[in-house]
Amino acid sequence: MKESISATTIFQIVILFILLFTAIMCLTINNSNAFGVKDEIINIIEMNNGNYLSDDNNTLSEEIVDAISANSYRTTGICDSGFQGFERNGEPVSSGERASVCIRKVEVTTAIDNYLTSILGSTVVTDEFVPGSYYQIVVFYQLDLPVIRQVYNFQTKGETRIIYLNDGTTKMKPINFKPKNKYKNNTGVTTLTPTGNTGGSGGTVSPAGFTIRTTKPDRTNSIYYNQSNNRLAYSDYEGECAWYARYRAEEILKETGLWSSKPWTWAPNGGAYCNYGSNFTKSKNYNAPKPGALMVWGVGTNSSPGHVAVVEEVYDDGTVLISEAYIGLGRVGEVTGGLSNYDILFSYMDSRGGRNNPVGWKNGRKYNCEKTGCFRTMHLTKTQMSYYMGASFNCYIYLLD
Repeated sequence: MKESISATTIFQIVILFILLFTAIMCLTINNSNAFGVKDEIINIIEMNNGNYLSDDNNTLSEEIVDAISANSYRTTGICDSGFQGFERNGEPVSSGERASVCIRKVEVTTAIDNYLTSILGSTVVTDEFVPGSYYQIVVFYQLDLPVIRQVYNFQTKGETRIIYLNDGTTKMKPINFKPKNKYKNNTGVTTLTPTGNTGGSGGTVSPAGFTIRTTKPDRTNSIYYNQSNNRLAYSDYEGECAWYARYRAEEILKETGLWSSKPWTWAPNGGAYCNYGSNFTKSKNYNAPKPGALMVWGVGTNSSPGHVAVVEEVYDDGTVLISEAYIGLGRVGEVTGGLSNYDILFSYMDSRGGRNNPVGWKNGRKYNCEKTGCFRTMHLTKTQMSYYMGASFNCYIYLLD
């Protein structure tokens, strides 16, 4: 009888440990999923300069709804006071109702002015005062076990960088803050001044020996653009991240004198960059950036192309300044009405010779990127270094090692 009871007890303990292990695994997976959704929403809000609502200014934008759906995120919770909650389909919910995502806009510069006004007795706002806000995001995760998930519900939180109004209207202009212009090298942190030919790429020379690019490549730049063919881009994919990274790599390698011995000539899908360049040193540790490295997120399949950018600077806190391209940074990003970026881009091609015509294809892309170069720089936080543009970090490719 005692042996029977002991065996039953041991069996119950084993079952209990299995349930606990399953619960922990479920919690970890759901937390990771919620973390990814939160970071993707932050990226979308920043890329759209603070605009996260659809054209009716009531529901979430189609991009955010698609991001939620793509990640199979279904957990809900109650938003804290001051947050607006939204369902998985983008519809707003009333206070106290369960929501899939909670968003709150925080007026930074208004709060600063209110504080200074309380001290000085009058406003400090002038015509040159630029209002700015950031956005707090809350999503939820839980234990996917019966009964328990009804009791325990957890939050993961994040926030965007500060986004500034550029002209007092509702049109937003992103401004990237970054630490002082410092770089790591073998002798410690050093501030450098511009030397040599900048080529319009920013003017400051990295300790790694290349000119840091903070402005779009000019169309007179023969590395990116064909000077004998209407200054159309080399390759058929102007504005894509892979196009920019391919030619930015060439620019860096030529400036540092390494191109002839170790050229970078590949331009696959962004996430697939890690599969190329076997003669280049690589790292899977996102906390190991180096100036001049290619930084890759995602796996690079046709269904999940991923993203690639170039590390321009590494700061003393381990964060980075990247330069990158993305077609949504061109004219297509200014168009509203629910069409996808590629629908709009194809319309540019069709009106310039046709998307099936090589000339129309290239001229459509040129028109899209002509004003901005489809280019920007971004100071990435550690969180963004590990997960950016909807994909997890894959590798660094050290061009200058």
